Amino acid sequence: MKIELKFFHSRVARRIFLLFVVSALIPVILLALFQFMQMDRQLKEKSHMQLRQDVKNMGMQLIGQLFNLESQINLLGRGLETALAEKKLPAKSGHWAQLAPDFTALTVMNLDTKPVSLKGKLLSLPKKMPALPLHGTWISLSNVPNSGDKQVLLVHKVDFGHFLIGEVQLDWNFDLHPGALIWVLNYDRQVVYTNSPTSVPPQLSQYMANQDTGTFTWSFNDRNYLVGYWHLFLRERLHSGKWLVVLAEPETNIFVQAQKLYLIFLPTILFALILSMLLSQAQIRRILVPLEELSKATRRVARRDFTPMVTVKSNDEFEELAEAFNKMSKRLQHQFKTLSIMSSLDQAILSTQDAEEILHIIFKELDELVDYDLLILGVLERDDEHAMQLMIDSPVYEIPKVQKAFISDSEIEALRNNKNIILNLAEADPPGYLNVLAQYHMQHTLIFPILHRTQPVAIICLGFANAAALKECRTEELADIFYRAAVAFTYAEWEERLYRQAHYDDLTNLPNRLFLRDEMNQALERASLYGKHCVLMFIDLDNFKDINDTLGHAVGDRFLNKVAHRMHNVIGKYGLLARIGGDEFTLLMGDLANKETAKQKATEAAEALLHSFLRSFYLGEVEYHASASVGIVFYPDDCNTSDELFKFADMSMYEAKKMGKNNYVFFSAQLETSIRERNQLMQEMHTALEEEQFIVYFQPKVNSKKGELVGAEALIRWQHPTRGLLFPDLFMPLAEESNLIFSIGEWVVQAACKQLYTWKKQGYKLSTLALNITAKQFTQKDLGNRIQRIIEQTGISPKDLEFEVTESAFIANFDESNLILNQLSWLGCRLSLDDFGTGYSSMHYLHKLHLDTMKIDRIFITSLPDDKKNISIIKAIITLAKNLNLELVAEGVETKAQSELLCELGCAIQQGFYFSKPLPADEFESKFLMKQ
Repeated sequence: MKIELKFFHSRVARRIFLLFVVSALIPVILLALFQFMQMDRQLKEKSHMQLRQDVKNMGMQLIGQLFNLESQINLLGRGLETALAEKKLPAKSGHWAQLAPDFTALTVMNLDTKPVSLKGKLLSLPKKMPALPLHGTWISLSNVPNSGDKQVLLVHKVDFGHFLIGEVQLDWNFDLHPGALIWVLNYDRQVVYTNSPTSVPPQLSQYMANQDTGTFTWSFNDRNYLVGYWHLFLRERLHSGKWLVVLAEPETNIFVQAQKLYLIFLPTILFALILSMLLSQAQIRRILVPLEELSKATRRVARRDFTPMVTVKSNDEFEELAEAFNKMSKRLQHQFKTLSIMSSLDQAILSTQDAEEILHIIFKELDELVDYDLLILGVLERDDEHAMQLMIDSPVYEIPKVQKAFISDSEIEALRNNKNIILNLAEADPPGYLNVLAQYHMQHTLIFPILHRTQPVAIICLGFANAAALKECRTEELADIFYRAAVAFTYAEWEERLYRQAHYDDLTNLPNRLFLRDEMNQALERASLYGKHCVLMFIDLDNFKDINDTLGHAVGDRFLNKVAHRMHNVIGKYGLLARIGGDEFTLLMGDLANKETAKQKATEAAEALLHSFLRSFYLGEVEYHASASVGIVFYPDDCNTSDELFKFADMSMYEAKKMGKNNYVFFSAQLETSIRERNQLMQEMHTALEEEQFIVYFQPKVNSKKGELVGAEALIRWQHPTRGLLFPDLFMPLAEESNLIFSIGEWVVQAACKQLYTWKKQGYKLSTLALNITAKQFTQKDLGNRIQRIIEQTGISPKDLEFEVTESAFIANFDESNLILNQLSWLGCRLSLDDFGTGYSSMHYLHKLHLDTMKIDRIFITSLPDDKKNISIIKAIITLAKNLNLELVAEGVETKAQSELLCELGCAIQQGFYFSKPLPADEFESKFLMKQ
């Protein structure tokens, strides 16, 4: 098989080839690794066994030499014993030396006489010689006199008075591997012989402690050695401890041993690669050829070229895929044709409102989609719903183009109730309005009714000479096409409906904001061109949110509908009434001759509207009341653009709400300035909070009788960067309107608590620090939790705080407000009723509140001591406070006479400018706290 490299240009081909290669090489590589590991294990085992045998052979060779020498010296000793017994003193003679030929020197000595050399140099007894038995031999390693060398000596006990000493030169010619190291050690581990200056491996003693012979590995000079050792047991014949033979051989390199494996596995791997390439090429050819055909066909389909079909003959899934692709291609071709026709219809619908022209387009282009034998388009006449004009077309027959028919009520009902009607004309007669089918020998027919508001306005009938063509017909796609025809009939109405949805309010059927904008722009343009005037009234229902919140949006919507209907009846005649969202309405009056006329019309409309709201609204049997706030602005007197017209009307409406609601306000330049300043102040308050421009001032509370400081009230001031120091009456009402009071109030509590903690830490005494809570703050349900958290964070005692509330602050929502006050009281904080006598002064509420203090308002203090009526009121308040066991504080004391009179009446704790105006923290500290 020839290898074709062109296939490998494909990523799929490369992946398949790689898969084959990996599949072939993995078993070979795994087998090689296994064989390598097995060889390594066997080689190590063999090396250890061979080393043990080598060191043992060396030991046995050494023992053989030593025992041979022992036999020679023993034989010589026996001869000397006989000579000495016969009183024949031995002398140096070759006769004696022949009995021990392997000794280099022999000496006989008596402990009492002079030693006699039998051979070689004269030897002396080694030190530390053990007690030897008669004829016993001892081996020793001794230092050579006057030298650092070692000598091996054998000492033999001839009789009880004579010793034979022999020096030997052992044969160290062992059969060693290249690079092998050997050590021979005596019983006290002195080196008898070595071929290396290197000391014995340090771990030798560790292994010797466990067994007398063995092997281990040792690394020395970047080289691995296999070390074996073997003991020589010399006690029986040489009366010495165990000698030791140590042999270190370089470890065998497994890769050197594995060279034979390479000779086997490399050809195997090469064969596997070639086989993988051949097999993968066959598989790649089998896969890529169909894939290439399918890929080419896919690109053709992307270009909307649906011919030719894909041909794959592989008797597998690729052939099935090709068949499925051909079916998909055919279906796509059909769908594209359908979409093309529908696109043409959509364009025609958007460009014309003639429904019959749309039907003619269908009539022309349907033959590209359906292989019909007869096409009939029937259009019902508008003047006579039972008369129908038929337009007939056929690629086979020469037939009239137009023909008239009549349709009965039952046939109209059948069209109304069916999306399509399929008839087998061999079994059933066609409907009367399609009797023309019988003239052309159609066997099957498919009828599609085109409906407008459930009423048939046209039909499209397809005739087929055989059933096969009918089965190929896709009714769903045809239904989509014919639906376009229905859209064409309803397009005008549909356009009108869309326009109404975009420009009218669904709930009230009044014009919406978009419609108002269009009309307003046109009215302003006419006013500019012709010197006319316009009026915009911005109408907002008062308190409508309460109805939505309490009764639900369903009731709210019904109520809005009623209100809108009445407004339309009352002021609709003045101009364009529109609902722009929620409970907001506008009335636009244009083309007015002058401002006087405009103002007159606006006043009439506003008063008529407000007067109409005096009558109740009824939803079922439930009665509701409504009122409205109206802002009125004129063009071009008050503004220049439609945006300004909206904006200024909205401003005026809010001003009407501020004036008490159920009112109307004309826009003015002063109103614009006031609102602009108000909005600017609002923005500056946000900046002040972020940049900490607010300051806490402190006004003392004094026991006038004793002249002692008993507390203080924390009051906010605003150190404005350009306006200077601002008092709270300038900005706090606005803060309450904007909900900024929540952040400011929390900041005041935190700042005051921090200052109180600082004073307490410095050792100053301040019994209580009073803080004000506004009515708006009581709508903050977690107010108590926030204050508790600040107290815990600043580390002050709750009993040092007193919270002042006015009667109006909690009367509006007494239950929720009382819960917050109870929480503060439970924490240990004191509660004070501020400005008593200026509100409701209800005994019922006083009974329910856990108060500690009552403050007499400044309005009763200002006219003292001359106002007898106020003195009576103050006496009554003091009596009430004593009966309720409340501490009493008089605020607004400005003169000595007022202070003395209040003391006489029984109110000694006082606060006011007579004692001090509110002061910054440092001035308050130096003026009052430091003087305690």
